Amino acid sequence: MVPQESNTSHNHATSGSKDWGQYRGWSRHAYTRKCKLCGGPAYGEYCRLCDYTLFQIDEILRLYLEGTPPEAMDKAIAEFDRIYFSNLRLRVFYNTACEAVYCAMMNPNSPLTLFEPNFSTVPEPKVLAILEESGIVSREGESVIAGPLLKKLIRLRLTGYLFTSEDFSKQLGIVYAILTLTVTRTLLKHEEFIPQIVVGIFRVISAHVFRNVSSTSIPREIPRSTWDTGFKGINPREEAHVEWDLLGLTPNTNPRIFENYDSEKEQFVSKECMIYYYEYIRDRLREREIERSR
Repeated sequence: MVPQESNTSHNHATSGSKDWGQYRGWSRHAYTRKCKLCGGPAYGEYCRLCDYTLFQIDEILRLYLEGTPPEAMDKAIAEFDRIYFSNLRLRVFYNTACEAVYCAMMNPNSPLTLFEPNFSTVPEPKVLAILEESGIVSREGESVIAGPLLKKLIRLRLTGYLFTSEDFSKQLGIVYAILTLTVTRTLLKHEEFIPQIVVGIFRVISAHVFRNVSSTSIPREIPRSTWDTGFKGINPREEAHVEWDLLGLTPNTNPRIFENYDSEKEQFVSKECMIYYYEYIRDRLREREIERSR
């Protein structure tokens, strides 16, 4: 049975007779391809959950780089900082982006001196090329300088605060999260460096949102079965490391996205700030599908 659209607290979507019916009608068609991201069966380039994943990333970047994000969104977005922590190979892109922030703030009129690319199995030219494509760095002859995206983020979010202030800490977390997702979006264009861990995290959220798409409110609790759906096909060891990391069970990390795991009910308990994010994405997906059905 196709769920009927319900009213939401954010009022992003309007009612319509077709709402989710057309999109969910995918299930009546035969799979013809493999998803470019997860390798699972798909109706087009991407399976439904990976399509939702790309939509989430694009929506966050649009909101924070082109629009005016709701204040309630800030805490949730900062939770996506450091989601590369458990991926030793791809972590170099995140570490180098963070190093670029430091260099650009400490010496704003000088070329960036980046050491992180020298400590990775990924060749330095490839690291810099990905960051340049992402707008984090630029080339000026033989020198590497801050790119347009990095300059914009520093100007809008990191200027005028003491490093010890709570506001600076909050804005820095948002900046790192935006850089993380910008790099992710660039990496997804290059099949050599698909960040499956990040894809898995957003697929979990996609599955949770979809399973509650007709609900007035989305619960904080994400069942283990939903987690397994999101990480299906991903190396079990990598999946375990992501879980440890997000629950704050690895050294030098704090819980992110989730505040606890209920072992009796086998479900992840999301932080309070994530509920707004889940419902915002749910509403935007509804709006997108209504627009597509017109």
